Amino acid sequence: PYFVGTTIFLAIVTFIYWYPQDFDLALLSATSVLIITCPCAFGLATPMSIAVASAVAVKKKTLIKNSDALEVLNKIDWVVFDKTGTLTQGTFSISHVESTISKDKLIAIMAGIESHSEHLLAKAIVEANSAAERLQVSDFTSSPGQGVSGVINHQRYTIGNLSYVSNQHSASQALLEKANVLESQGASCIWCADELNVLGFIALSDQIKTDAKQVVEQLKNMGKKVSILSGDSQTVTQAVANQLNIEHVIAQTLPKDKSDYIQQLQQKHTVLMVGDGVNDAPALTQADTSMAIGSGSDVSINSADVVILKPTLGPMIEIIKLAKRTNKTIHQNIVFALLYNAVMVPMAMMAKVTPLFAAIIMPISSLIVIGNAARLRNNKK
Repeated sequence: PYFVGTTIFLAIVTFIYWYPQDFDLALLSATSVLIITCPCAFGLATPMSIAVASAVAVKKKTLIKNSDALEVLNKIDWVVFDKTGTLTQGTFSISHVESTISKDKLIAIMAGIESHSEHLLAKAIVEANSAAERLQVSDFTSSPGQGVSGVINHQRYTIGNLSYVSNQHSASQALLEKANVLESQGASCIWCADELNVLGFIALSDQIKTDAKQVVEQLKNMGKKVSILSGDSQTVTQAVANQLNIEHVIAQTLPKDKSDYIQQLQQKHTVLMVGDGVNDAPALTQADTSMAIGSGSDVSINSADVVILKPTLGPMIEIIKLAKRTNKTIHQNIVFALLYNAVMVPMAMMAKVTPLFAAIIMPISSLIVIGNAARLRNNKK
């Protein structure tokens, strides 16, 4: 509105100034001002650059859902990663089973109840028992970030992290020692308890993504700090952090805890959250901008500003660099548009520019802005 108002005001001033001398000259000069200040170059400066950048992002297997993310990504100084499915492959396999009952029975109970959950860990347990007959489960409940429970043959079983399942009953020292050893090696232990005792646990192994360490190093080289924010145990999360040289580790977090941690960082930093699970949704929404792994849950994808369409992390570095180039291009376009108007408007007001010449130079200025934005497709720096 300010630009349009100023344009009309200048056109009126021009007409009033030249009117006493020559009506035709006054009309032509005022018309030239209006044509020159047609906000094509200025109006295209930002949206054209964002449109080109979004198209480039798709080629890099990344979907930009929120165009504002390109501006924010250029400002981030702290990157927070979820662990499971983000820094790691998220394809778990059972590496060990410890149980006070039959191991097959423990797996069958846990698979039966976990078949109602969408968590990556749950899917691994279910797949391990896919050939067995499923037990009838009723009264299934889920506690995000902690675990699940259900009733089988009139007996309630609780499955999840140790603090969740041992809320009323303690695990034996032998089970705890074996779990500590496995977790120190990076395995995730999923515990199971009935209404009386802790029955045992299943250890699930996951592999760190091949490009995760390289991505973390590149982020650090860019001057950004990196954190791991996970609902897994401190031991397991720290084991992954040690392999990736990440100093800031926050473990055993609930979805709200993740959001609170992001909010705390935002007091002094501009934060990017990268996740893939249902439990990451509050943190993805809270962060200044966010990325979701396309292979993750629908909730995380809907909550994120940018979606990486590949299971790897490499595209996020390319998008951060693209955001930097995009902002630079936008600034160049805006500066050019302002200079164009600063030079041509006074000339039009001085009756040095005819409407015909204005009609020719105006689209040329727009083409210059479009051409500069198109350079984003080829700039590799």
